[in-house]
Amino acid sequence: MIQDKSRNGDRDFAALTQHVTEDKLVLWGWEPGGNRAPVDVPHDAFVTAFRTWADAGGPCPEPVATAGG
Repeated sequence: MIQDKSRNGDRDFAALTQHVTEDKLVLWGWEPGGNRAPVDVPHDAFVTAFRTWADAGGPCPEPVATAGG
């Protein structure tokens, strides 16, 4: 879904990276207020991982086979 421009606000990888880096709604996850728990990964670590993923072309892992399935 994140790579589908018709579902992600017509964003390419550069725009998606900017979105997760700067968008106020995304940043809210790290300071949600009230009794809400923030995202448990530091924002800078998340952005670094996102950039690594985007720079690699947004690969998706193969599904892991489960026993009996």
